[in-house]
Amino acid sequence: SIDVTSIVGSLANPSGTYQVADVQAAEGFAGLGGWSLIVVTHDPSQPVRLLAVVATNTLIASGQTFSLVAPLPPHAGLRSARVAIASIEGDRGLTTDSLTIGTNFALGNAFDSSVIGASDRADVNNFGIDADLFDTTINTSDLVVSASSTGDQVRLAMLAFSVDL
Repeated sequence: SIDVTSIVGSLANPSGTYQVADVQAAEGFAGLGGWSLIVVTHDPSQPVRLLAVVATNTLIASGQTFSLVAPLPPHAGLRSARVAIASIEGDRGLTTDSLTIGTNFALGNAFDSSVIGASDRADVNNFGIDADLFDTTINTSDLVVSASSTGDQVRLAMLAFSVDL
């Protein structure tokens, strides 16, 4: 991963479309390659949030589960949560992987070569690359995000979240 804040921030107009070419990747079995860009901004009119971006680079093989637990300060009632993922090698036709966020959100076949909510595009086959954004609510003292697979392998490259405090 690389922090491109100074590069993007130095542009006269940083809003726009970005692209990358010539991503280095190994050939053959388990040769993976891809990229994603996550943008974090501050809007003082919005509620205060806990925000984290984690470059997990975790391989979730068949039969394995990855979990991230983020302790949260006390809060009464529901709070909004947004989770972004970038992953490599999610197969559209293998439906044995899942993503859960707290107790209110569960998605089967979460790693399905898609771009969901993370872009204006809604690609139906992104050739093994996922860049997805999910909104939900949580009512617990921890944010728990879990990803698992029972018949596929997925490399969870990045996981980011924001939770209203």
